[in-house]
Amino acid sequence: MASHKPARRFRSFPLRFTRNERGATAVEFAIIAIPFLGLLAGIMELGFLFMGSVALDNSMATATRRIRTGETQNAANANAAQKELNRVAFRDAVCDGMGFMEADCKQKLSLDVRTAAQFQNVAIANPIQNGAFNPGALQFETGGPSTIIVITAYYRWTLFMPLMNQGLERLPGETLLTSATSFRNEPF
Repeated sequence: MASHKPARRFRSFPLRFTRNERGATAVEFAIIAIPFLGLLAGIMELGFLFMGSVALDNSMATATRRIRTGETQNAANANAAQKELNRVAFRDAVCDGMGFMEADCKQKLSLDVRTAAQFQNVAIANPIQNGAFNPGALQFETGGPSTIIVITAYYRWTLFMPLMNQGLERLPGETLLTSATSFRNEPF
């Protein structure tokens, strides 16, 4: 009789194992946790991306007044060195309004300021060439009184989620936040 007991014990093992529900919640959580946490991280990254885009738009709206009113043009027409100082001052004015992005704004923000003959002919430059960001394609022409001006700001935003890189990446590991505005200078 003793020899039949171990055999009976092994035959009933699968039945006892399938009836045992201890730890089922932990297993279910482990199955669901990775996709849920990935989704949560993706939502947070998109939220920061949209917050950065709004900060860039608001900062541009404030800083463009320097060009619209002629404050930048008066000094920019003096010489090339003064024009570069004015470009840097305008970039700094945009960065000052960027809030939480202000820390590395001066390294990541590039501006394209150009004139247009008519609002119908407004063109926005594409600074990405051969998969790399080319700031050499950007201009800083502030025009004169009553000139149509097109200003485009490009902020290189670092992406953190690998799956977000596949959908949003325009540069290696980065995407471009872009803000563009066009207006006619005041008759200063």
